[in-house]
Amino acid sequence: LTFAALICGTVYAVLHTAFTKPPTPEANKDYCFTAAVKSVSVYSDSIRAELDIQDESCVLNGHSAYMYLSSCTLEPCDIVKVYASVTESSVRAKSNGVDYLAYGRYELQADKRPEGWYYSIIAFRQKVGNLIEDTFDGEAAGFYRALITGDRSKVSLEVNASFSRSGILHILAVSGQHFSIIIIGLYRFLMAVFKHKKACSGIALGAALLYTLFTGFSPSVTRAAFMCCAIFAANIFKEKSDSLINLSAVLVILLLYRPYSIINPSLLLSFIATV
Repeated sequence: LTFAALICGTVYAVLHTAFTKPPTPEANKDYCFTAAVKSVSVYSDSIRAELDIQDESCVLNGHSAYMYLSSCTLEPCDIVKVYASVTESSVRAKSNGVDYLAYGRYELQADKRPEGWYYSIIAFRQKVGNLIEDTFDGEAAGFYRALITGDRSKVSLEVNASFSRSGILHILAVSGQHFSIIIIGLYRFLMAVFKHKKACSGIALGAALLYTLFTGFSPSVTRAAFMCCAIFAANIFKEKSDSLINLSAVLVILLLYRPYSIINPSLLLSFIATV
């Protein structure tokens, strides 16, 4: 059954990437649309804002886009009016759930806020990030904010460039390793205090799901979350946890949720290394 599920999940992902494509943007045309800012990432030479297009009058409505800027003051949960040329995104961006690249300018809509439960979670993450900035000074504030919440918008270009040259830029993001340390550490702490495997597993499972939402569904965290949840679920239902079945189930769920992940090198390397 596990092998059959893997085959079906892989076939679905391959067919989806081959035949199901978002609308192709017209060349040499400037699009105008309203979008919500999902995240802002700072790199050594640019700033990237991930936009959730929310404009029923635009053919691109319901899709996501990366917008690269030399400077910006945007924060997650901002609403912007975008005037830009749009092209189809790279394969790597598609594997992260982003369909387009936008090049142009934006106008902040300060009187508007996005609606929906997902943006309520992002707003809470912003409050936690602001609390971290109030607690720490200088570069440390941006570093801890990125490490705990996954929001890299407050990390300076100089720090990003230094980490990039050193080959450790991944430290400035919430990764699967960070997630596993936090959740497994919480589970072991609860077990040491209460010594009730079923209850502790339930609390840890809930914490894993909440932290995944809190950090914005990054691919590495999502993979780690599914693995942890499978282990905790086995504890709750008093079943033996099989690592290969867990890993296969995680891969199938990820492919159904985000089919373009099948062409993501980091996902393939991660699963091969785990096997």
